[in-house]
Amino acid sequence: MPAPFPPAIVPRSTGVRARCDPGGCCLKVPTNGSSESGPGPTVFTSLRSRIFLILIGAVVPPAVVFGAIAWHNYDLARQSGLASIAHNVELVASRVDAVAIGAGQIASTLAGVSSWMGGTGRSCAERLDVLLSTYRGYSGVAVYSGGTLLCEARSTLSPPSATSVPSDEIAGLSPGDTIVRSTASSAGDAAYWVAARPEDNAYSVAVTISPSYLAELLAYYRDYPSSRADLVNAAGQVIAQGPTSLDPGMWPRHGLALADGSLTTVRPSLSGSSFVYSARRLKSFDLWLVTASLESDVLSQPRTQLMVSTLAPLALLFIASLAIWFGLDRSVLRWVYTLGGANRAFARGETEARLKVGNKAPAEFVDLAASFNALVDRIAERTEELEAEVEEKGRYLRELHHRVKNNLQVIASLLSLQKRALPPDQRGILRFPEERVNAMSAVYRTTYANSETGSVSLGPVIREVIGRLQDVCGASRATLDLSIAGEDVRVHLDAAVPVAMLLAELLPDYLDGAVRTGIAVVVNVEITPTLLVIDISGSPEVQQHFFKLSRRFVESYLRQLDARMDESTPGHVRIDCPLDAHRADAMSAAS
Repeated sequence: MPAPFPPAIVPRSTGVRARCDPGGCCLKVPTNGSSESGPGPTVFTSLRSRIFLILIGAVVPPAVVFGAIAWHNYDLARQSGLASIAHNVELVASRVDAVAIGAGQIASTLAGVSSWMGGTGRSCAERLDVLLSTYRGYSGVAVYSGGTLLCEARSTLSPPSATSVPSDEIAGLSPGDTIVRSTASSAGDAAYWVAARPEDNAYSVAVTISPSYLAELLAYYRDYPSSRADLVNAAGQVIAQGPTSLDPGMWPRHGLALADGSLTTVRPSLSGSSFVYSARRLKSFDLWLVTASLESDVLSQPRTQLMVSTLAPLALLFIASLAIWFGLDRSVLRWVYTLGGANRAFARGETEARLKVGNKAPAEFVDLAASFNALVDRIAERTEELEAEVEEKGRYLRELHHRVKNNLQVIASLLSLQKRALPPDQRGILRFPEERVNAMSAVYRTTYANSETGSVSLGPVIREVIGRLQDVCGASRATLDLSIAGEDVRVHLDAAVPVAMLLAELLPDYLDGAVRTGIAVVVNVEITPTLLVIDISGSPEVQQHFFKLSRRFVESYLRQLDARMDESTPGHVRIDCPLDAHRADAMSAAS
């Protein structure tokens, strides 16, 4: 389809073709079919990607703030969980310490009651058995006078070593003192006892505490399903296995430091799981309360809170971003891309392209579509008008070429008739104008025959010019050997006419020599998109008879074509003419 505007030449480096109307209105269209030329492609140049960047910029800061707040809350909840464990361990340790305190009070009370001390050792032991049956946390009770054992009672469930009390320590007990001790036995276990002596009595009472009972007290530590507790001595040995004792794989992989006071830490266990450990030294005995709970149990609620407090705002931001994106895409972007598609279609030469928007489009885009369609309609009208004007001018130009051709043919015929009317020795006077008129007439005849007004194929022009020069010189067809390669290369008339006139200046002498000597003239013409080569050779006796005006014509034609001529060899001439600036397709590409 014809272009909407006649082409105007723009520098090729811009990559833009300009289409202008006679009024001077120009439309720049990229030659590669892309949108208006501008800076090279960079990151985030499209409207969609920039909106995406804006959404990211709007979402990321709140997400970072929400994440920081959620992490702060998680850290507070974690510290609170660890503090809760430490507090519960303190409560359990207080229960264990209360056993020793209660045993000391019982020992002090019994030592101050003389009626318990009187009677036989058997009656004393019977009373102590009643006491042991009442307080199952005690494994033995013994009454001393100084360092001498008066009577004792032992629990049948406790080994003898668990109830043994060193008599020397009892003998050294001062009035009003209460001591709490743990004594190791030869069997490797230990006895935990409390002894008291009133100020106004010579008797002393020692109460031995059952380690298994102490272990049973650890059942109060049940903060989590995985919670376990044990009592260990300074060597790290468990004094008694209870229902809540730590499994072998629950102990810390790298050990646990036992020191004064309390310690709460998170460490990996021998089984590979992470546990929260707490160690609290008892105030009564040289023992430590060690607890262990799975970190996942202790921190499950803070972690859940962290996930909820983090993901919930992020999910809301993500949903809001999707809603904004969808709204922009359906309300703005699709109409922008519709406008861009119609614009690109029109730039490709599809003059029937129109921007169609529905009633759901925003009012601004409806107005923009109406303005675009009105502009396209106006351009289409101007295109039709310009096409009609171009067609009319083309007819005028073809008619002009036709008349020029006819006039040149008439002039050539008149010169031929006039030449024939002259004596043979005077006919050479009219050959000069006749040969040049015939050469120029051949160019216009070829142009008119091809229905073109501005360009012509070089091959047919050269063939037609040489044929007419043969007729003028009266040379037979046998006197010329013509070879032309590349006849389809087209050039403008501004180049075709000088080539024809150059042949009219050079070839007649060779044709005349061929008539005289019988040696045929060989003309080899090679036409490529970038170069025209004309090689003429004939009899070595042929010499160019240039008079002053003819020589000036040859030099002028060579300058006009930017060509070079080599005539250093007798009977031979070669013309090299570059065609880069004269090809019709090169001029069209430049436009």
